[in-house]
Amino acid sequence: MQYNKFKTYLLTTLFIFSITSLQATEKTYFEDSKRGWFWGEKKPIEETLEKINTDENKSINFNGKEYKTIPSTTYIPWEILDKLHPDEILQLEVDTRNIAVVYPTQENMVEYKKLQKFISNQAMGFVDTNYLVTKQNAEISNWASETSMNSRLVIDAKRTNLWEKQRKVISEHRKDMIILVATLPTCPYCKEQMPLLKEFENEFGVEFKEVDISKNKEFAVNYQVQKTPDLFLLYRDKGDEPLLTRFGNGLHTIQDLKSGILASLYSFKKISQDYLEY
Repeated sequence: MQYNKFKTYLLTTLFIFSITSLQATEKTYFEDSKRGWFWGEKKPIEETLEKINTDENKSINFNGKEYKTIPSTTYIPWEILDKLHPDEILQLEVDTRNIAVVYPTQENMVEYKKLQKFISNQAMGFVDTNYLVTKQNAEISNWASETSMNSRLVIDAKRTNLWEKQRKVISEHRKDMIILVATLPTCPYCKEQMPLLKEFENEFGVEFKEVDISKNKEFAVNYQVQKTPDLFLLYRDKGDEPLLTRFGNGLHTIQDLKSGILASLYSFKKISQDYLEY
């Protein structure tokens, strides 16, 4: 009888000790649900390898060839962005856009658009400050007013002044020069060139003479006329040998004729470079 009591006491003690140990080391059945590989649980070594692959691997080896990869989320250091070199910001804009293209999530797109806004604000700040300095700083304002890029009125005024100078210098030399134009009866552009030459003569006083190379083949050979109309300027300098130069080939407008004659006079050393326009 005493033996049975001792046996029962021993078994009860062992059972209580087992339950207490189990509770101390593991969760209960109801608390310990959704565990294991089936529920997506990974071993510590698998988690470590995944982190290494995500953080360090920037390429994929496929069929023996390395391919670059790209992060799935953008990262923009907003805290120091306004202190970065412009080259860094531009590269950041490219990288952020690429990520948004490959992974077009709302988060990536928002970060990209916020970066665009930052860059746009910086650019507008530069433009606004440049405008104020140009208008308010005495030294810069004086310099800007002297440049042709500053004002349309300045450009127009300089062009008008140059035109008057060009007209005057051509008029001064008009009696010493004549335009020779090589033509062919079958050339349609030659027929269109004649009225323009007449208009130029009326406006600038420079005469012209047509040379039909179908009748004057020697002229074509001597001056290597290959296409018509072909325009030359003959300058009859007093006491010197006549000067002849080609100044254009093909149909010429009034402006083209003026520019060609001025370039010829400059090559003859009759005018300075100031009379030329670019």
